[in-house]
Amino acid sequence: MKTVNLAIGLTLASAASLGFAQTIASNGFDAGTEGWTAKNGAMNFAWVSSGGDPDGFVQASDVGGDGLWFFSGPSAYLGDQSAAYGGMLSYSIKSDFSTAPIGGNYAAVQLLGANGVLLAAAAPALPTSDWATFSFNLIADGTWKVGATSGPSASASILQGVLADLKSIRIDGDYYQGVDTTGIDSVVLSAPVPEPASLVLWAAGLLGLAAIARPRTS
Repeated sequence: MKTVNLAIGLTLASAASLGFAQTIASNGFDAGTEGWTAKNGAMNFAWVSSGGDPDGFVQASDVGGDGLWFFSGPSAYLGDQSAAYGGMLSYSIKSDFSTAPIGGNYAAVQLLGANGVLLAAAAPALPTSDWATFSFNLIADGTWKVGATSGPSASASILQGVLADLKSIRIDGDYYQGVDTTGIDSVVLSAPVPEPASLVLWAAGLLGLAAIARPRTS
C-alpha cells in the first residue's frame, strides 16, 4: 500500500511539472513589451528592464484629460479562451502617483467579446508605489459586470460567451488625477486546475499502464 501511495504521489507531482498549472497565456516582460501596448490617452509606453515583480516590466503615463488609459493585451490572450472559464486572470501593478484618486468605481479589467459584450471588474484596491497582485476569478460569482462596474452581474452564459471569442483584454493604468505612471508585470491567464479526484484517476491510469508494461519474472 505504501508503494502505491508513493507512486500516486510521485505521479501527481509529475503531473504538475507536465503542465497541470493550466497556464493559457502569461507575460513576465523579461525581454521586452511582449506584444502589450498602452492606449486611450497613454504616453511614454516603455519596457523597463529591472525593478519589476520580478525583473522587467512595462509602464506608461497619463497625458491628462478625461480619458482613462489602459494596457492592451496581445493575441495570445484573445480568440477562443473558453478553457479559461473557472480559471483566473492575475497581474502585478504599481503606480507612481502624487495626486488624489479619480472619483468613481472604474474597471480594473475589461473583457470585450467579439459579440460586442463588454465585461468589467472593479479593482480590489488602489495600486500604490509598491507592487501588488490583482486577481480576478473568471467565473459568474459577481466579479464581472455587464457594460460597467455599475452594471448587472454577468451570468455564466454571458461570461462564457465573451471568453469564447475574446476581442480585447484591457488592464486599467489610470487611477489618479493628473499625470500618473503605472506599471504592470507577471500577467497570467489560467484555466481551472483539475479536481483532485480527476488527478487521482489520471495517476491510477498511468500506474495501470506501468503495471502492464512491467516485465514478468518466471
